[in-house]
Amino acid sequence: MKKILLYILLFLLVTIVASFLLGYSKFGFTVGFIFILVAIGAANIFQMKNTEYLHHKLHDSNVRRNKR
Repeated sequence: MKKILLYILLFLLVTIVASFLLGYSKFGFTVGFIFILVAIGAANIFQMKNTEYLHHKLHDSNVRRNKR
């Protein structure tokens, strides 16, 4: 999933740069807005997965500590 998301973000970024170089600024702004939405969404998804992983590790060590 990470590689597909990276390819999507790269494609959007190349599209933004190409559209501004070709003079299609409104299209570039629209694609840029989509790029920002996808990037923020991906960051939130991966941040939540990391939080769940860390919470499990922290909770597991606290349970072991309390059993002593």
